[in-house]
Amino acid sequence: MIARWFWREWRSPSLLIVWLALSLAVALRAGLGSISDRMEKGLSQQSREFMAGDRTLRSSREVPAEWIAQARKSGLTVGEQLSFATMTFAGDTPQLADVKAVDDRYPLYGTLETQPPGLKPQAGSVLLAPRLMALLNLKTGDTIDVGDATLRIAGEVIQEPDAGFNPFQMAPRLMMNMADVAKTGAVQPGSRVAWRYKFAGNAQQLADYEQWLLPKLGAEHRWTGLEQDDSALGKSLERSQQFLLLSALLTLLLAVAAIAVAMSHYCRSRYDLVAILKTLGAGRGAAAQAHRRPVAAAADAVGDKRRGCGPGAGAPAVVDAQTGAARRTTRCQRLAVAVGYRGDRRHFPAGGPAAVSTAAGDPAAASAASGCGG
Repeated sequence: MIARWFWREWRSPSLLIVWLALSLAVALRAGLGSISDRMEKGLSQQSREFMAGDRTLRSSREVPAEWIAQARKSGLTVGEQLSFATMTFAGDTPQLADVKAVDDRYPLYGTLETQPPGLKPQAGSVLLAPRLMALLNLKTGDTIDVGDATLRIAGEVIQEPDAGFNPFQMAPRLMMNMADVAKTGAVQPGSRVAWRYKFAGNAQQLADYEQWLLPKLGAEHRWTGLEQDDSALGKSLERSQQFLLLSALLTLLLAVAAIAVAMSHYCRSRYDLVAILKTLGAGRGAAAQAHRRPVAAAADAVGDKRRGCGPGAGAPAVVDAQTGAARRTTRCQRLAVAVGYRGDRRHFPAGGPAAVSTAAGDPAAASAASGCGG
């Protein structure tokens, strides 16, 4: 009888809706969590290419050599960059250029797109943006004057991995090797320059160096990763992470709402059964336990993936625990709602199960109840 009642509860549409709501909630949360993790990992892996490094140290002046030595001692790869604006000349034609001097390690990550492909700024040569070449009417192989130095044009720079987006950058790009900066004479005491140091390494190396470096930074220094970057790319990554968190929160809220609606429908469909239990003398604990088992089994079926629980996972345990009682109560049809609690006299009036049937005014049922045992 217990087994039949339990399976009847499982087959009822109300409990099926609860089970489907739980399954949908778990599936949505797991799916969104997996998508969020993959997107976050993908963005993190691509971020180093957008920055041409894992971390960036910005400064208005050259940092002490001790800092760079400590970074390399920690196992990090360090790249140096220097940016400034200066006038360039092609013959008698002047043009303001945004100069970016890099070392031989540039870029640590990503690809510098040039024309011809595969070029890097070498000592004695420069790479020019197509707009600068057009303004000065120059072509590859010509020379250009940058301050006191005359440098050969090796090609065009099409795209820098760490260029970002700056709508206020009016001057076109000129990229040169760090070794040629001193020759130009363009950087003097008081010149407005920006130093950028790019660091590449694993998470532990970066964390160790960051712990050593942060106490030494001053107001003119800024240590950033992509998450703290104020560029358009950094802000986009921050917004994407916020969107993923908001999506997860909304999914949880919708799942809770679905479960609440399903449980409300299930409870309303059991009003009559609870009323019968109360009429037959069952206590509050019996009524609660009668409905707690199917709902708990539904939750186990959804949540316990490791044991391979399914919709009927809870039934065998109930049948095994109550096999004798189930066989002996096949004649107690009028007490079917109470057979699961036959052995607990606290849920019945004085006199045990027989008293319940007698109180119901049915002698035949009382006779059947007396055969159920006490």
